[in-house]
Amino acid sequence: MAFYRKFTRSGRISERYVSLIIDVTPDSIDQVSHIWRTSFEEIGMCLILLHDVEVYNVPSRGPTKTAFRNVVQKLGYDPSLEYKELRHKMSLVKGQSVMGRHGGTFLDWGYYSCMTTPIDVNTSSLQVANFIDASDGKLWKDMEDKLSCFRNDSHFILNGKYYDLMPKHEVMVPLAQYLLATDKVRANNFFSNILRWSKISHG
Repeated sequence: MAFYRKFTRSGRISERYVSLIIDVTPDSIDQVSHIWRTSFEEIGMCLILLHDVEVYNVPSRGPTKTAFRNVVQKLGYDPSLEYKELRHKMSLVKGQSVMGRHGGTFLDWGYYSCMTTPIDVNTSSLQVANFIDASDGKLWKDMEDKLSCFRNDSHFILNGKYYDLMPKHEVMVPLAQYLLATDKVRANNFFSNILRWSKISHG
């Protein structure tokens, strides 16, 4: 139904590495049933953001770095350097802020909502995630407000819990499979024309 997204410097090893965080709005998550009420369109934007953060971190390699490529190949495709950052073009940027445990230059954040083609995603397949109370944005008592950059946005929901997801590369597999199960032709077109993946030839 909707999600916020941000780039953040929260790495435990590198102070410069930028991570992607997806904060799904409380009305989009059934915490008891582990269901994310989302859509083909929103999942597509998440896949774009996963590519964008790779290009942002290492422009010379982007989605072709080995760990990322290995995941894409599980889906029968190869990523390419033809992919260019798309979050601005796709209206996935609404503002900037310094985010994460490390300082540095401003990083962008955004909001997206589109339910043209609804899909229910089982969140158990998405790995690293937490629930953050909208009232203070904290995971633990003494932590910073992890929702601070969104809080003054007109779409921000003040009550309930946000589903806070730091997607690993492996998340691309179940997300892409949801797209394929919903509309195989449309999904393959999206992979080829938007993500710039090429089909792996077998012989």
